[in-house]
Amino acid sequence: MDLGQTAAEAEEKAGLKLERELQSEIARYLRLNDIPHNVHRMDKKWTGTPGWPDINFLMIKQPSLFFECKRPGQTSEPHQIKCQNELRAAGALVWEVHSIVEGIQIIRKLRDKTKP
Repeated sequence: MDLGQTAAEAEEKAGLKLERELQSEIARYLRLNDIPHNVHRMDKKWTGTPGWPDINFLMIKQPSLFFECKRPGQTSEPHQIKCQNELRAAGALVWEVHSIVEGIQIIRKLRDKTKP
């Protein structure tokens, strides 16, 4: 822990690192499977729509797809939930994902739906 940080600040920093790692793992999986995607950088100030999910990706014969990455035990903030609901109302599929295993399971289910 940085001596200039409170315990809460150190915990928040560690949590962001876990979310960043989850984003990276999911992006790696999408890349290895040739799935077009975009991941929002967590190290830069976000200037887009408040609450926009961390990862958006596309798959054949699917609507727009989004993952909000959260560490285990954490949930989306109210502004994130609002944005997720707006995306769903527009026809997108949105998930809150807490692990790489959970993300891969969702992607595989989507891929299975498109197989003849």
